Amino acid sequence: MTNACNSFVNGIDLARTMILAGRAHRALVVTGETPSRAVRRRPADLDQFRDGFAGYTFGDAGAAVVLQAVERGGILDVDTSTHSEHWGVGGIFGGGSRHPRGDEHTYFRGDGKELREVFEKVGTSVLDRMRTRTGLDWTDFRHVLVHQVTVPYLERFAEMTGVPEDRLVVTVPELGNVASASLGVQLDRVHDGLRPGDKLLFVGLGGGISIMTMVWEHA
Repeated sequence: MTNACNSFVNGIDLARTMILAGRAHRALVVTGETPSRAVRRRPADLDQFRDGFAGYTFGDAGAAVVLQAVERGGILDVDTSTHSEHWGVGGIFGGGSRHPRGDEHTYFRGDGKELREVFEKVGTSVLDRMRTRTGLDWTDFRHVLVHQVTVPYLERFAEMTGVPEDRLVVTVPELGNVASASLGVQLDRVHDGLRPGDKLLFVGLGGGISIMTMVWEHA
């Protein structure tokens, strides 16, 4: 599945749906990201540098999870919000029917300031719905795993939403923006310290623009 930085969470949701429908007993969801290949290493001029600036935080990583039905806990809630009118704010525009080939379209292009403004505009509604629907507050989550572009973006996310910073798992200073692998890497870093009943919130932020939440309880 391809949905920018939300691909991994979308894959988990699809696997969950197949298990609930009886189409699968167990599923392996894998992501492998190499967005560093989309960075223009030698921009021709200042305008080209600015056009790809938001991509200079990219890093490469992979992650995988196995899903199966459990008697208690597991994935408790899923929600998504898509705002496709902002599809052109940032992304890699090659490979589809619009630009099927050509090196020029394989580089990341985007306005980091505009991308941030869009997420600030639409980013809290899906989180508000999740909290209303589940009755959970930020303190009910052992960790809040959120896709990370830069440290300032993450700090702004915490400021806007009210998520306590001690609930975040910060990886971007070390690994950069590892796209859809971001949430899987964060899950790996905290998994061994989880206890039965601990709840985690996954927050996916993807170009396009799409926002996704997933509530998971450790069985």
